[in-house]
Amino acid sequence: MFDPYAQFQTAVLTNGLTVHVLHWPERPGMRFNFGIHSGARHDLSGKEGTAHFMEHLVSNNALVPHEELKEFFETNSGHHPHLGTTSFHSTWYGFHSSVDPDLLSTSLRYFGHMLLHSTLENFVERERGVIIGEFNRAFPAAYQYELIRRVHLSVFPNTFLSRMSRPLGTLKSIKELAQADLQQFYDVHYTPANMSVIGVGEFTLEQTLAFLEASPFGIAKPGIRSEAIEPITESPFPTETLELFEEGKYVQGKTVAQYDSFAQLPGIFTSAEMRVFAHMLNKILFKEIREERSWAYSIGCGGAHFPDFRFLHLVSDGVRLDAIEEIEEVVRVCIESLAESESLFKTAKAAVIAQKRFGDPHVTSVANSALQDLFFHGRVISLAEEIQEAEKVSMDRIRQIVTYLDPERRRTCIRHP
Repeated sequence: MFDPYAQFQTAVLTNGLTVHVLHWPERPGMRFNFGIHSGARHDLSGKEGTAHFMEHLVSNNALVPHEELKEFFETNSGHHPHLGTTSFHSTWYGFHSSVDPDLLSTSLRYFGHMLLHSTLENFVERERGVIIGEFNRAFPAAYQYELIRRVHLSVFPNTFLSRMSRPLGTLKSIKELAQADLQQFYDVHYTPANMSVIGVGEFTLEQTLAFLEASPFGIAKPGIRSEAIEPITESPFPTETLELFEEGKYVQGKTVAQYDSFAQLPGIFTSAEMRVFAHMLNKILFKEIREERSWAYSIGCGGAHFPDFRFLHLVSDGVRLDAIEEIEEVVRVCIESLAESESLFKTAKAAVIAQKRFGDPHVTSVANSALQDLFFHGRVISLAEEIQEAEKVSMDRIRQIVTYLDPERRRTCIRHP
């Protein structure tokens, strides 16, 4: 089995920048990802949205204008540069480059200045307007934001999610953030010690280090790595378990309902355990809700993984109105049945292992996955380790997950006309 993740080599520059390189000479050029170990959860209380707002400004205060910056990378490598994504736990950027020394040096000069040595003074108000538009697109109506805000207050009262629904922040905080707030976040968090670099492609670790050291990435800048986050070993019960919301008061003409159910789980469960569980739950929900009852076209189990906790989200956005009174009970029965579904467990576990064993990695996917490993685990995880983790998943652990999805541990909202 080809396992590129097992072949990464690591070094640390004198300024604290951690560099991880996969020498993959069969691939043309180099892919670089730059990860900041800080995200929206590091926003100060009352200043939610700082990390995301600041990320908007980084590429707009580069050494060259924004459009010229994009054109340089497109003509250099045929790829758009990745000019920033902010999540709750991290922020990352990236680009492809040829290994031509002049082009690569210029690429690293542009990104090194952007990510470590910039003054974020241009286009603040323009980007504020863009982000307000982004918020309004996510929540076209005020009641939609209020619904998710209540969910987060009820389900995640012990976490940063009680302060924000998305890395965007709140509409109030977006409007009030000052340029000084954004610059302060950048100066504190965008430092070599708080950054990891992933390089995948033609260059060896030694060659990559030489280019980085000769670029702005090699310059000293004081800072520290964001503190490691410990898993939560127990999660609270939600303050409310069921809400029937009459959406027809706000939206005319709706003929179906929407089912949403959220649960917080402690961070004690592995990624493999959660994947196996989600695979099982999706199978049985689809069978019962769509195939057996035709109540909805689809229903699924999603969620998110944080270093300290996890959450699961069950959603169906086209539920028949005559199913409103029964759907929560059917979902409960489906979840509880997983505790005894040995055959479904075996097929789900086999599918998760097969996904890892027969994946077809490419430069970008390897670089992106390796960076996520660093954000969550502090090191790159090999495919062999992931398969071993999946092989260890047991029915006892699946049963434990089931207990965290009892009706009194979930907050369910059914939005109906």
